[in-house]
Amino acid sequence: MTEVLIIDASPIHVGAIARRLRAEDCAEIRAVYGDPRKAIRYFFHGSALRRAAFIDGEIAALWGCYGSFFTTEGHVWLVTTGEVEKLPLRFFHEVRREVREMLLTRKVLRSHAAASYTKALRFMAMVGFMIGAPEPLGKNGEMFCELRLEA
Repeated sequence: MTEVLIIDASPIHVGAIARRLRAEDCAEIRAVYGDPRKAIRYFFHGSALRRAAFIDGEIAALWGCYGSFFTTEGHVWLVTTGEVEKLPLRFFHEVRREVREMLLTRKVLRSHAAASYTKALRFMAMVGFMIGAPEPLGKNGEMFCELRLEA
């Protein structure tokens, strides 16, 4: 039986997931932020809520919500490895539960996803995020969609 473990993430998980990112996640991060490990580390350290998911002992996802404690808006982030494909429905339910937890302290959650990353856009729409029209973002002006969810 496949085992799933969700834990509070620690800094060691940043390097672990950066080495195993899905190609689409890696390309998305590079387009806007450059080096994936540095970007994930930046998100991680700026986040009050940080979680790591493991499937059969392998890191599958890392996510969180960053932003000032003095604002009602939070920026959510999620990076994954191919391990999430082993239990897509369970992963979906865990992410939806985590988003509900984030909405206890934030009225609005925002993020961006590459317009070409249709799997991520579909997933976030299923979680409840509204998907904005593609707009240029990042150093090369690649097309990204804003993701927005209000409590």
